[in-house]
Amino acid sequence: MAVNIRVEYLSFSAHADARGIAQLISQCQPRHVLLVHGEASKMEYLRSRIQREFGLLCDMPANGDIIQVPTRPVLSVKATTQLLLGHGSKFI
Repeated sequence: MAVNIRVEYLSFSAHADARGIAQLISQCQPRHVLLVHGEASKMEYLRSRIQREFGLLCDMPANGDIIQVPTRPVLSVKATTQLLLGHGSKFI
């Protein structure tokens, strides 16, 4: 099975506040967020805010934890033009 994934590493100031991180999330529009550094209570606050405001999955894995990030399956289909045209605008 071919796996097509894009992982981005974004570096930003360690002193970024919740508003700055929320702005970054808004601009990048990720599907999943991992919080990996910071005080536990502040990370939990930020995690709740991300889930509430953006409706995103947000995890706080401990060092060494393995997590599974859900993906959207993609199915590629090859079809002839005749087949597509035979079904009108259903596929166009």
